[in-house]
Amino acid sequence: MVRQSAPRCSAALCSPATVAGWLFCGDLPSPASIFAVEHFISRVGVLGVTVMAFLSGFGAVNGPFTYLNVFVRYVLQATISAY
Repeated sequence: MVRQSAPRCSAALCSPATVAGWLFCGDLPSPASIFAVEHFISRVGVLGVTVMAFLSGFGAVNGPFTYLNVFVRYVLQATISAY
């Protein structure tokens, strides 16, 4: 059983709260615009693009890593010696 360290655990707890606070408040020009739809939509758009970039990068690395064994062929020592 592996025990997580305190900084990793606290980061896992603080990150969702920070993102939720940024989505709700962010850097607002005036207190009256806390519930403005434009600000919320733009923040959700930024968050969506970030998630899609992360998933795209993960797929670009994980896909070849997963299917690399399809292209692996066993080569005999005699074949290597022939060249």
